[in-house]
Amino acid sequence: MAVGRRHDWLLDAGAKRGARISLADLSAQRAGYDLAELTWKQRSALRRAAVDLLITEREIALRETVNTDRQAQLDMSRRRLEAGAAARAIWTAWCAMHCRTSSSCTTPDGVRVWRAVRWR
Repeated sequence: MAVGRRHDWLLDAGAKRGARISLADLSAQRAGYDLAELTWKQRSALRRAAVDLLITEREIALRETVNTDRQAQLDMSRRRLEAGAAARAIWTAWCAMHCRTSSSCTTPDGVRVWRAVRWR
């Protein structure tokens, strides 16, 4: 006999069923908005990363160019120093910084250097 059989069917009627359907619709809509927001954030982060990579690559290229130029200047200065052409320029620069009032001065290594004095 089938007396007292129990069924697991929901018998929704009226306002309960409508409220449950509306709640499910709102949850689906909210999930869609959450997905759109997450997608937007990830795309923005990817674009920022791509721009950072591009800027970093350009900065590396510029720094390599500057480094090459400075290395060439350093090599040229070493060749001038080895040839003896840089000594006079070094003394002149030292005197210009340290001997502003007199017509001659002595460099740190004891060499006396005369320079032209401008008269006004």
